[in-house]
Amino acid sequence: MAGDPPAPPALLVAAAPLTAPVPGGETLVCALFATVGAWALRSVFAKTACVIAALAILCLLWGVYLKRRRAMMLYFEAHLKRSYGLSANGFLPSRPVPLLRGDLCVWEDISRDLPQLLRSNSLRQTIHAMPTLSLGDGAPAPLLRRAYVLLGQLVHAYVHMDACPTERIPAEASPLGTEAALREDAATDDAGRPVVPPQLAVPFLAASRALGMEPVLTAAATDLWNFHFISEDKGFALENLTCRSTLTGTDAERFFHMIPCAMQAAAGPVLPQVLRAPYHVLSGDVSALTRTLHAMARLFREFQAIFKRTAELVDRDMFYDVYRPLLNGFHPKGVALQLTTEGEPLVVTPKGPSAGQSAMFVVFDTVLGVSHPPSGVMGGFQEEMVKGYMPEPHRCLVRDLSAAVTATSSLDSYVAQQSRGQAHLCSAFLEAVDALTAFRRQHLATVTGFLSTTSTGTGASHFQVLLREAIENTARVGEMCRRECEQPARANKGRQHGHATGGGGGGGRSRA
Repeated sequence: MAGDPPAPPALLVAAAPLTAPVPGGETLVCALFATVGAWALRSVFAKTACVIAALAILCLLWGVYLKRRRAMMLYFEAHLKRSYGLSANGFLPSRPVPLLRGDLCVWEDISRDLPQLLRSNSLRQTIHAMPTLSLGDGAPAPLLRRAYVLLGQLVHAYVHMDACPTERIPAEASPLGTEAALREDAATDDAGRPVVPPQLAVPFLAASRALGMEPVLTAAATDLWNFHFISEDKGFALENLTCRSTLTGTDAERFFHMIPCAMQAAAGPVLPQVLRAPYHVLSGDVSALTRTLHAMARLFREFQAIFKRTAELVDRDMFYDVYRPLLNGFHPKGVALQLTTEGEPLVVTPKGPSAGQSAMFVVFDTVLGVSHPPSGVMGGFQEEMVKGYMPEPHRCLVRDLSAAVTATSSLDSYVAQQSRGQAHLCSAFLEAVDALTAFRRQHLATVTGFLSTTSTGTGASHFQVLLREAIENTARVGEMCRRECEQPARANKGRQHGHATGGGGGGGRSRA
């Protein structure tokens, strides 16, 4: 009805039970009264018995509370998984996405030989000889994700192989051999756009639409859905991660994507805490917010340690000269997806993969109150990436989290309101924001070193302008909070100084 209040945001509803009071409050009060009454009795035995009984009831109630709280935390985490596709690994799936089976294995077979098909100039001939396969109706999410990764890599290789010095792709032992054949040119439309044949265009567009994403490789495809463990028992250790399928088979490609994959895994245990922050703001749970901010600060420092290894593990020349041309998107010129043998192709102009397509940093910014105005470069780019380049469940999480923060308060506003008398909260907030700012500065320095001869990233963004703006917006939040937190400290210091010198109002005496 028109007069009804708006429904509370979904994240707040799901997190609400986590702040439930200790059950059995009436019993606790009775136990305390009984304990106090026992001291009025003259019998030492009665006093001892009542105290023991009261302690037993307290222990029982505490155990019930912990059990109930654990159940509510599991409920919240189940809500995150059910509604937003999160797992214990955060935005990563709980396990590597499984390989395709049955007729669709032909995509796996071609993908397995993709580096050598590129090196031998045989890729386009191989694609043209491939049947046009269908994903079928109601395909499960793991199948769609795997198809999206494989077909995306094949489309990028098919379109961009002319821009890649394929002879520099390492020659591996392969039944294809290493001799380069005469390269077959890609067909183009009247506007000179490459035409992707139906064998790739039809299933790739179907997978993209089913996932609610643009028909192009995205950060979800390269960083979230394409990891594999070398050894199952070593988990997400960086050297234990590899790409399930690749375009070049190089370590430069592998670690360029497995470094952000390892960062995503590191964030997994922290994300539920971060996503509960709006309810802790609503309930005024300063202790929980302080713990969350400390956890975020530790996570951002771990990000720095992981990302620092980029210079060590990603060969700059191999990445820039060989792999990056294949990774580029199709903006602004576009590609033509030939969906039928006779009809007009569908022209699309999506941008390539970018770290800005990850929901993880959007979540951190939203909770901390780091705002990127849509009128700015960063804000406009982030808004575009959320709309079309993020998996649908992650997009829903960003939307619901924004609604929850709007209904309560972002942490920067809450910390500013609580600055008087909450020094620990202020300190924790500044620690988290400063660590995020430091990581973003590190990111800009590293990317600038790898892309020193261009100003455009694979996501078709002017990356230096974009990243500098992200740094400035993050640092600004820290500076504003620091000013708010310093005001009560200065006022308190002034009062202490006034007391030491005899107080204000001219009532003090000077010493002779």
